[in-house]
Amino acid sequence: MVATLEQYQLQINQWLGKFAADFTIEQMKPNYQGTGDPRTEYGLRLRDRPVPVVGRKDIDADFGSTLSEGDKRTLAFAFFLARITSDRAMLMDQILVLDDPVCSLDRNRRALTVEVLAELASNCAQMIVLSHDAYFVRELRDMLAKSHPAVVPRIASISRVQGDYSAFAACDIEDLCASDYYRHHRQLTEFVAGTYQGNIRDVAKAMRLFLEGFYHRRFPGLLPTRCTFGKVILAITQAPVGTPISCLQPRVDEMTKLNIFAGRFHHDTNPGNADTAPVTDGELKPYVQRALSLVYQG
Repeated sequence: MVATLEQYQLQINQWLGKFAADFTIEQMKPNYQGTGDPRTEYGLRLRDRPVPVVGRKDIDADFGSTLSEGDKRTLAFAFFLARITSDRAMLMDQILVLDDPVCSLDRNRRALTVEVLAELASNCAQMIVLSHDAYFVRELRDMLAKSHPAVVPRIASISRVQGDYSAFAACDIEDLCASDYYRHHRQLTEFVAGTYQGNIRDVAKAMRLFLEGFYHRRFPGLLPTRCTFGKVILAITQAPVGTPISCLQPRVDEMTKLNIFAGRFHHDTNPGNADTAPVTDGELKPYVQRALSLVYQG
């Protein structure tokens, strides 16, 4: 028992070192007091000072008040990793279930967690990871793709269904992680290609937002933050000759026509009627094509 616990203590501290934790565990030993069932006791050492796991009246600092939530989760994760990696042969038959493994972790520990999970996924029978963080799921998927051999995960979402029950559903992780600008771009390109499956009114709304997003990205800091497409056009019109955005002045007429059409579907420019303004596929398509051309032609 003593030899086993010493080995676990070493492995746990090695994992804590990999996660750049500024604390370690020490004095790991068995305890049979009370019912006689074996328990494990250990202490913490933080910045080369001992920290009791259980608070005492004569000591201000203890486990509960010294470690952050991220540190506590890191310690628990180190225990978990030390246990499952102690026997690689046994790991091959294990099904691992992890619930929000990056919750409360900083960026450095998050990156290492993704790396560790990708390695575990290649060496266990099955891994199930639950997370509220779509970006973490995407990072893990990309890391799994780099494994040898590559691992292709099945990604599903949990959605509310009738009766307030939950059910698994298809999940487009790229769509969840995409910025509004790229989401609007995809709506427009899919609509033109004939593959868009949503409501075309959403495409009509996305057109102005897409153009706003493009010009803010092309000229960062030169256009007022969060200004609408109409204000973008005004800023370009009033720009002194020779300034970066003045090169767009020959396109102001086309930009204005697109803004007038797209404005029909936004409440700030068509209050009270934006949701009922008629839109048809045949009318919308050429305007979307013109909006994309405006962007692609620079």
